[in-house]
Amino acid sequence: MGFRNNNLGLQQMSFQRPPDPVELPSYKWLLTVYSKDILHRLDDIKAAITSTYGSILKMDSTKKITKKLSGPAKGTAQWMTSVGNEFGQVLISVLTTDEGNGLDAMTAGLVERYRRAGVSPPTVLYVDCHCCKEAGDTKLKQRFGGWPGIIIRLDIWHFMRRLAGGVTTDAHQLYPIFMARLSACIFEWDAEDLALLRRAKREQLTKEGLPTASLTDVIVDNCITKAELALHCRRRTRGTDNTIRLLGKLIEELSGPKGRDAMGVGLFEPVRIQHLWNIQKRHVGCIQDLPDVPLYTQTGTLNKGGVALKTYRCARGSTSLESFHCHLARFIPGNSANSLNFQIYLLEGLFRWNKDRAAAALAVGDDSRLRTYSGELVYAVNTNYTALFGVPLIPGFSPPAAYTGELIGVQYLLRQSRQPLEDMTPGSPRTSELLEDISVEQEVEEDEGFIDTLGEEAIVDVLVAPDAELPVIHRPTPQDPRAQLPTVQVPTPPQLSTVQLPTPPQLPTVQLPTPPQLPAVQLPTPPQLPTPPQLPAVQVPPQLPAVQVSPQLPAVQVPPQLPTVQLPPQLPTPPQLSTVQVPPQLPAVQGPFLLPAAPTPPAPPVRASGHGIPGLARADELAEYLVELRSQTSLVLSPQQEDTIVGLWQNLDPYDKEKLKSGSTPAQ
Repeated sequence: MGFRNNNLGLQQMSFQRPPDPVELPSYKWLLTVYSKDILHRLDDIKAAITSTYGSILKMDSTKKITKKLSGPAKGTAQWMTSVGNEFGQVLISVLTTDEGNGLDAMTAGLVERYRRAGVSPPTVLYVDCHCCKEAGDTKLKQRFGGWPGIIIRLDIWHFMRRLAGGVTTDAHQLYPIFMARLSACIFEWDAEDLALLRRAKREQLTKEGLPTASLTDVIVDNCITKAELALHCRRRTRGTDNTIRLLGKLIEELSGPKGRDAMGVGLFEPVRIQHLWNIQKRHVGCIQDLPDVPLYTQTGTLNKGGVALKTYRCARGSTSLESFHCHLARFIPGNSANSLNFQIYLLEGLFRWNKDRAAAALAVGDDSRLRTYSGELVYAVNTNYTALFGVPLIPGFSPPAAYTGELIGVQYLLRQSRQPLEDMTPGSPRTSELLEDISVEQEVEEDEGFIDTLGEEAIVDVLVAPDAELPVIHRPTPQDPRAQLPTVQVPTPPQLSTVQLPTPPQLPTVQLPTPPQLPAVQLPTPPQLPTPPQLPAVQVPPQLPAVQVSPQLPAVQVPPQLPTVQLPPQLPTPPQLSTVQVPPQLPAVQGPFLLPAAPTPPAPPVRASGHGIPGLARADELAEYLVELRSQTSLVLSPQQEDTIVGLWQNLDPYDKEKLKSGSTPAQ
């Protein structure tokens, strides 16, 4: 840092100006260079994709990715269908105009791939539909006619989702418990694996400081998570007859009182759930495991609490393809891409996805520091390394077989719709023009794929033992619909203390002003004056001097039943009394010079509104709260809202609670 201090005799230092910042390439330039690199590796990518095999296959389709296709091919694709294996790799992925007959060429290509490579045909194929029919083979089974021994199985997650269509709403309080019970009725956990996991969890909790005596089986089971169950425990299906019995029992019990939440709303639509169960009952046999097909592969061991637990990977179902479809939309940047860019990004995404799944499936770790997806580069490095040192640098690498010629992605769609295939030759004018046609504005969409709706209730006690009693949600009885609701405490009105006035001779003379805007009430002659209820007659001494009430005295609440009385300016009887003006809000005064009055019960304080009308403010509060409820979208009041309305109603004056008679108007 340059500086100059004249006092110390230091001179200012000069520095060279920094260079101008280099202009960074645009995102379009980077994506274009990336696409051209993919085009030069296209043959290696296609060969790697068509060199993937498996013994347990899964097939699933999605629609979301087709929305990103733009250009002349926009709107022609209806589905993207993918086929995966037990390791999560994708054998083929195509865009089609039809999910049915449009897959004939894809299935024929898969059968031919296995035949040319001499690989044994797969044994099981998991699908989400067309698993069986009442008589004969399904059309899907006929498409895979080259594999006569393959067995079609229905994905269990899709079977559960079909039954879940009978619920009133997936936001129901019992919906997570219902889904967890469905899983428990279909699967049973391996007893040895579960016992070992419980032992490891108990040891882990003991090392964390929990006393051994307090660790009951219930506490240990509550500490086991769903992820730990899936990682360390194997499970199998219960058999067709047992599954039908358990599912029927579950639906029957949750169709009754046990299937109602705290508000009394049922979990099922009764007619719909019975209709769905009658239809899906014949598919229970399609979700059963095959006895001779191993579905679990050990991937390693994990130490938990000093106990060695095995970790497993399951090959059952099509959840791996659901996960692939979830990531598929991210392979293609932006919300649209022309046919060439779509195809390039799709092929590169498939290639990298399969490489990652293959690396995760290896039993032995790869200690190499070489990190690349290029098969040509790895092959060249291995060749040169072997020539120098006699061993390959990456022993687990094997070059892919030759490209089989199967159409992948957009190429399959163009052939199906009888359109010319895109020119993918690097350097051609048409290719360069399409590569630079890029739009990467992102569009936020929800992920499509496997969604875990078992909830936090899906612990061991609901996932393991379906024959146990179903958990009951405590709810109020029909006689008391607000038994579970909190009670609103209304404050008790304060008790008014009795004020003893001093004797009249000691009171200072104070002239009270006349109440403004209050009409005078002319009383009749004294013999006709009405007697106030519950008050004895007051005898006034004949020679009583004029009494002036001090305004500083505290106000005493007057019962609402007593009318405000104003004495006439000239009272004929007794003649000695002077004119006394009493404000309408002054309380009745009891002094030692008056006869004792009968005690009256204390009345709650009445809070006047801005218009001076007692009790109107409380009515306004209730009215304002009811008007605010009109803005909410729900048609059902919450327990807190019900208690608030009841509390505001109880605070009203007795007069405001009375029913308004027809033809009358409320007092102003």
